[in-house]
Amino acid sequence: MIFDIAHNIDGRWCAADAWMGGQKTLKDVPFVEMIEYQQETNAIERALNYWNDFENKLDSLENPYEGLYAANPTGNVYILPYLSDYHHDLNQKWMAGQGPNEDNDPSIKYMLQIMGERTAWAGVEQPESWSGQDLADWGFSFYLINTFKPDEDILKNIVFWYTLLNQTLLGRPDAITYTPPCIYEITIPGVRHCPVGVIKKMTIQNVGAMHAHIVPGIPAMPFLVPDAWKIELHIHETILESKRMLNAVMTGEYSKVKAISV
Repeated sequence: MIFDIAHNIDGRWCAADAWMGGQKTLKDVPFVEMIEYQQETNAIERALNYWNDFENKLDSLENPYEGLYAANPTGNVYILPYLSDYHHDLNQKWMAGQGPNEDNDPSIKYMLQIMGERTAWAGVEQPESWSGQDLADWGFSFYLINTFKPDEDILKNIVFWYTLLNQTLLGRPDAITYTPPCIYEITIPGVRHCPVGVIKKMTIQNVGAMHAHIVPGIPAMPFLVPDAWKIELHIHETILESKRMLNAVMTGEYSKVKAISV
């Protein structure tokens, strides 16, 4: 099911210029697209399948991420308003001591001992080497308004947040096993492309006055409904952003960094 919150609600989620001169401008609304997948196999099995052709992984591949995650599409696609100021927050790590130093080179240690007899200030410069990069974490929020056309909006909004919340929870098929929350392929056009991301945190806040409603289509009665729900999503990317991923944002060739295989 496609949940297009960004383009199909007449701009009621914000006070932006959703209408100008009687013409809809919702096509210009910034959005994030999240394609949903459900993992079925366990982590050990997925790792064995991925590294089964280890020698081929060393070759120059068109897509080095292919097959990294095995999952099935759920059929859900979320197109959500993206009004966050987040673009990038890159944190690279560099560490000294990777080259020769007094701990691993006897000649340097001896030289420092000799120099230490002449001056109290003796030392050698140590080049730093790259030691890693932080995985990206970012978030955004939007509103689901219930007061514009309540007869239509309330049920649609409930179906949306229930579906996304349900897919963010673990499954409990029996007393022994779990089903993990869903994973997502996420794209913010012109900003970033995430081959695999998860909803690390999801917050739903009641906004405005609340009422006990009987909502047609919802068996539970009554059902507490506010004037609006504020949805906050915090995304954790599970793959380090690379030059290949950034290039995909510019070319639109997302298939070259696709990491989820059915």
